[in-house]
Amino acid sequence: MTAVPRGHDLRHYLMLNKSANLHRTAQIKILMHNLDLDIEPFCVYNLKFLPLLVHWFESGTFCRNHLKSKESLRTFRSRKLSVVYKFVRSMPMLVADAHWNRMLGLVHLKKKMICEKKDIIHGKKRKLDLELQKLNADAQRLGEDKMSLLKRVRH
Repeated sequence: MTAVPRGHDLRHYLMLNKSANLHRTAQIKILMHNLDLDIEPFCVYNLKFLPLLVHWFESGTFCRNHLKSKESLRTFRSRKLSVVYKFVRSMPMLVADAHWNRMLGLVHLKKKMICEKKDIIHGKKRKLDLELQKLNADAQRLGEDKMSLLKRVRH
């Protein structure tokens, strides 16, 4: 059970309640009273919740001005890192699987790109081989024309 705020704190809470953005007001109050957030209830969502958690903290950076201790950006980021660490630590196999699946996906993507480049190079090689055959045929024809011309000149 949270203690009822007194005096100046109460005025601060009432001022926050007048804000047009109630989402931010709730976020400020959560950050004011929970230096170390309990993320266990969110673990049921597995890794789907992690981007939301990170975004929530990033969108809460502005809240630092409203916090009692006026904590530094470094301290705020440390809180964020701590929560993300606890979240990831609570499900090591999911994180490991996600990491290796991502790495495997990158390998498949690189392999596909290499195969596409190989096909392009193979097509260019075929085109160059045809050009070379044509040039060889032209050179042979020119050689034959030269020999024919020399025979005519000699006779």
